[in-house]
Amino acid sequence: DVQLSQCLDMVDTLSAYLSPGPSELGVCAPTARFLQNTGLVMNENAAATYIQEVELYVFAEVQGGWCKMAAVDGTGTFTANKYMASSLCGSITAENWVSANGATLGFYPLQNIQMNCVTAESPLYGAGDWTLV
Repeated sequence: DVQLSQCLDMVDTLSAYLSPGPSELGVCAPTARFLQNTGLVMNENAAATYIQEVELYVFAEVQGGWCKMAAVDGTGTFTANKYMASSLCGSITAENWVSANGATLGFYPLQNIQMNCVTAESPLYGAGDWTLV
C-alpha cells in the first residue's frame, strides 16, 4: 500500500530530525511547558530527549547553574525529576541521568505534555502530510 509506505518514510524522516523514541503511542517527539521549582516558566515549549537505556523522555533546562530535568515514560506519564551540573546539560545520556541527583517528583513540574506521536496507522491527508495522535 503506497500510503503505508509513505507514512513509514515520514516516520523515518521525523526520527532523524526530532530524535524521538519509540512509545506505546508510536514514534514520539514530546513537548511540554517546563516550570521552575518556584512556579515560573523555564520553557514554554520544551522538547524532550529520548534515552533508550532507561526508556524515558527527558526534558532538560539550565537555570541557576543547574541542569534541571523532568522525565515522562512512553505514555506521557510524569515519572521523575533530577538535577545535575549545568555543564552536563548538553549531553543528556543514560549515564548522566542515572548519576544525577534526585529531586522530589513535581519539584520541576511539566504542564501540557504532548507526546506528538506518529504511527504506521496514522492516516495521510496528502503528499508530505501526516497526522499526530
